Amino acid sequence: MLTKHKDRIHGRVKFVFQPAEEIARGAQAMIEDGALANPRPDVSLGLHVWNTLPLGRLGVADGPTMAGSSLWTATLTGKGAHGAAPHLGIDPVVCAAHIITALQTIVSRNVDPMDTAVVSATQVHAGDTHNVIPQTAVLTGTMRSFKTEVRDLVTQRMDEIIRGVAASFGCEADFQIEHRTGPVVNHADVGNRLRPLFSDIVGADNLDLTTRTMGGEDMSFFMTDVPGMYFFVGSANEARGLNYGHHHPQFDIDEDVLPLGGGAAGDGGRGVCDTGMTEPVALEWISGDGWLVLAEPDDDPSGALRASALHKLGVNRGFAFLGLNETTGDAEMADMEDLGAPTGYLINVVTEDDDTIISNLRDVGLIMLDPSADPRRMLDALIGATSLAMRDAYLRGAVIYAEGPCASLFGACWRSAGGGLHEGLGWITDARFVRNRRSGGTACGCTPNI
Repeated sequence: MLTKHKDRIHGRVKFVFQPAEEIARGAQAMIEDGALANPRPDVSLGLHVWNTLPLGRLGVADGPTMAGSSLWTATLTGKGAHGAAPHLGIDPVVCAAHIITALQTIVSRNVDPMDTAVVSATQVHAGDTHNVIPQTAVLTGTMRSFKTEVRDLVTQRMDEIIRGVAASFGCEADFQIEHRTGPVVNHADVGNRLRPLFSDIVGADNLDLTTRTMGGEDMSFFMTDVPGMYFFVGSANEARGLNYGHHHPQFDIDEDVLPLGGGAAGDGGRGVCDTGMTEPVALEWISGDGWLVLAEPDDDPSGALRASALHKLGVNRGFAFLGLNETTGDAEMADMEDLGAPTGYLINVVTEDDDTIISNLRDVGLIMLDPSADPRRMLDALIGATSLAMRDAYLRGAVIYAEGPCASLFGACWRSAGGGLHEGLGWITDARFVRNRRSGGTACGCTPNI
């Protein structure tokens, strides 16, 4: 759907086809393989068909919507004996029964009633015949919570109860817990942008702001680093008998949910690109192999736009500041260092030699022009090696960021398409650049990626 309209999207959309969701391994593996790099997304969107909602409704709550999921195992070691002589053994089965009961007090007596958690023992394995008290018993289960601090509290109490009860029965206990996923937390800013778009699809009355579940989802790994929204698409149809719960043997969905879910995801992705996820500021993204970003004068008096753009565009691959003298660029370099940019170059394009300029611009992801520079002087200084190095960086996917007067002049150069174009930036209207240009409109905010 989005591919058919890519020329109308003011940004880039990265599709993630995630494997291994049910064992909570796919998202982390993709992140380790670079799914969140080059380009780094600004917003993440995910969805799940949901058979507790009727077809046509969307679950679009803010805040925690799916719980963090943990897998736990308790191994209890006693002393085997004949079932007819229990006094000669130490029974781990009776011990396990008391532990299962005691664990249920954690949620009712240790967790704040305003919070929530789940502790479930779902497997009990002990013995293999009817007349022998076994040596060991193994309990396995799941623990869920919406908050990290609740998870840590429950983990502590489980360990204390399992070991304490086991000791009281004379058993030894080994407790292991694996925190597989964190909670899925929807960001309010993203939700506020997307709900009006979803309302246009299903109507405001069909937006459910309360849908949450203690089920887990490793989308949380993506959303830890990239703010976003994970929403539920109602798929139940009671009239057709398609309303059994997830993991039920008769689970099935009304397949009319598929175009609805696809449409909601597509509109969400397009909407994020078109509206941006920061306060509205006029910012033009001109895309080809890389990006030419033009911030018009007086649009960013507080500096928030610049800081956001520097972070989003430069922090992964490094940053270069091109100035006309030795007294500018220190603030921008400090901003980038604070944001963790791996490399940074402060380049005086008037005095620096060509080889150094070419070398410094070779691997950067963001090139920023001095916003205080006289634009004509800047253009004159870019003739030659600097211009060619900028072109090569652009063709490798870098962003050229111009703010204030330089942005206006660069925009004029772009739009002239060769008619009176400044010779030092002739590469801007190179045939390859123009042919590959994907968008030329205005987007608000500074979030080109999703």
